[in-house]
Amino acid sequence: KLELESIGCKVIFNPSETQAYFNRENILSYETGGDYTLILDTDILVLSTPSLDSSKEICARKEGHSFPGISIRVWEQCYAKLGMKFKQDESHHFNGGVWFIKNTCKPQLSEYFTKNLSVLEYLHGQSRHLSVQWYWSMLMKKFNWGLLDRKVNIFTHTSTIKSEWSRNSDAEVIHYLGANGMCQEVADAFKDIEERYEKL
Repeated sequence: KLELESIGCKVIFNPSETQAYFNRENILSYETGGDYTLILDTDILVLSTPSLDSSKEICARKEGHSFPGISIRVWEQCYAKLGMKFKQDESHHFNGGVWFIKNTCKPQLSEYFTKNLSVLEYLHGQSRHLSVQWYWSMLMKKFNWGLLDRKVNIFTHTSTIKSEWSRNSDAEVIHYLGANGMCQEVADAFKDIEERYEKL
């Protein structure tokens, strides 16, 4: 905390936000400077300044699998409850590791989130882990949305996912997907960043 504050970061700790999965929307109520807010999971490592698209209101990374765990019919039903029409030829499931959101859209997204909690509760019954990610993915479609640059939110290796990243790649932001993804390469990248920081 002290190190972050020493480089100009404002650190907010709210004990009510320590419950896994069900606090992501709280970031929308915090004021941030500039035009956009970049939301990162705790298992994200920023290697260099990310390439971000400010022509869109919300950007995220498309998941490799479009309809995991729930059927297209469920997607259609949830879209209908949110007042939208489901289009099968579009991307629908976005990874929650990195979100880039225009600040002027945060209040509206927060309102959508709280007004449609019955959809989230239904999705929660399908998968506790993925429910919030699906819900954000659906709400994202209410805005002028886009995809993150291919160098942002790059997955590292886990027991079920083949790594998309190597140390000599041009990746800007990597997502090591929790403890399962904390391989030696990621640990070395952490060490490199710590050493660069110490030289500042």
